[in-house]
Amino acid sequence: MSARVVGFVPMKADNARLPRKHFLPLAGAPLYTHVFRALCAVQGLEAVYAWASDPTFAEALPAEVTFLARDARFDGDQVLGLELFQGFAAEIEADYYLLAHATAPFLKTETMQRGLDGVLSGAHDSAFSAEKVQTYCWYRQKPVNYDPADMVRTQDLEPVYIETSGFYVYSRREIMERGRRIGDNPLIVEISDAEAIDIDWPADYDTAKRFEDLLG
Repeated sequence: MSARVVGFVPMKADNARLPRKHFLPLAGAPLYTHVFRALCAVQGLEAVYAWASDPTFAEALPAEVTFLARDARFDGDQVLGLELFQGFAAEIEADYYLLAHATAPFLKTETMQRGLDGVLSGAHDSAFSAEKVQTYCWYRQKPVNYDPADMVRTQDLEPVYIETSGFYVYSRREIMERGRRIGDNPLIVEISDAEAIDIDWPADYDTAKRFEDLLG
């Protein structure tokens, strides 16, 4: 029996850092619509959900997307991501979830497909999008990926991968029993600079506007 996989995008109507950001125009459409176009083309999804308390989101969704009204308590600024992801899993039961974010409008279908295929193949227990950084990195006053006494060329450095929050693939067990959206053997899906754009601040939106042509 094949695994049941659903995709979903959690959203709220307002945001303190960039008010009403999901509804901002980008390439002639509300920002939040772009990720759904990419998500709906991923093969292997039984359903795709828009999970939000504000019914306004339902107005511009692709026909393939199901609007699922959620409790407004999930809109609070202090709500943690884990609460959101477990809250959705409590409503919609599936073997695996493909979580995407509307603030990553340039995320490609093929990128999410690589992540989902890697998990469904059994080679990995989870997947997430990440940006590759190959330069001299430090954390808490210590070098992360090089020895200052033996500075190799940057192209020879061990790369560091930064989660972009664009998408995640995880099992029901990981999120409900372990409280994690990344397992012990994740597939790190490297993405392009444009795909890594995540709109949280006005400057992020200004950057996204410069790449509008990529949305066709």
